[in-house]
Formats: sequence, C-alpha cells, structure tokens
Amino acid sequence: MMHLSREQLVGLLGEARKSSERDWLMFLVCYLHGLRISEALELTPRNVRDGFLTVQRLKGSMRTTQPLVAHEMDLLSEKAALESLCRKRHADQPLFEFTCTGPSRRVQAWRLMRRYGALAGIPGHLLHPHILKHECAWAIIGRGIEYTRCYLGHKSIASTGAYLRVSDQEAAEKVQGLL
Repeated sequence: MMHLSREQLVGLLGEARKSSERDWLMFLVCYLHGLRISEALELTPRNVRDGFLTVQRLKGSMRTTQPLVAHEMDLLSEKAALESLCRKRHADQPLFEFTCTGPSRRVQAWRLMRRYGALAGIPGHLLHPHILKHECAWAIIGRGIEYTRCYLGHKSIASTGAYLRVSDQEAAEKVQGLL
C-alpha cells in the first residue's frame, strides 16, 4: 500500500498552509480522520460538535465520531482552526467551499494536492487526496487492525486488511541484498 512518509506529509501540509488556510485544514482533516476527499467536502458545522467530528462514511462504511486533534505540532493541530471555521459558517454551509460545485470540487482538490505536493518535492504517483486516508491508516495499523477498522469506519475487516499490504517499493527494499 502506497503512503507518504512523515516528512512528505508535513511538507505537503506546510506548502498548503503557506497558500491557503482552507486547503491546509481540508487536507489535515482528511489525514487525521482518515476521510475520503468526498467526505471532507460534505462537512458542515453540524459535523463538528463539542470537540468531536462526526462523519457518515461513504461506500457503505459506518458513521464515526472522533475527537478533534490538538497536536503539539501546530501544523498537525486541527481543533482551534476547525472550530474557528465552524463559527464563520452557517450550520449547513460546507466547511471547505470552492467556487465550483458538484464533482468539480473533487477535481479541484486533486489539483491542489498535486500543486502542494510538487512544491514539497513529493513524487507524482503519491499525489492524490486518497493518499491521506492511506497515510492515516498506515500510521495507526500497528496499534491493531480492529482499532484501525473502527477509526476508518469500515464494516468489514477485509477492507482494513488492505492496509496490511506492503508496496512494491517496500518489498523491493527488504529483498535487496538477499538475492
């Protein structure tokens, strides 16, 4: 499974924040909560209550409720920024607004990911918004597959099992020198 290194994640978020608080927060929320970009784009202030984010996951996944993250590293801390953004929006207004509507918002998020990732020096094959969900899963899978399944909202453990797979690059690195 392809994922970002911690340095790449921080680089991406740093580049996004230099350009746009909205873009940084959108990508951070995707990472911290293991969201698909479509799930993040549907968030409204109604999803953020009492220090928690509640999301009805897509693709037949479950609803999850997770605490907002106040991280010691400001770049990875969403709580204050997300609560502030919610105070500026109407209850049903999208948190991450774009001038375009519908599926075009996903395309715009993809383009932003590619732009900030390129600025951070991340290889192109890793520059798609879904990599943030992969990175979240990769970061927590070592704590246990059931915790990861629950956090990502998977109904089936088989969906979570995909994050136990290694990438071609990781396999090649482990095998180098053995042949």
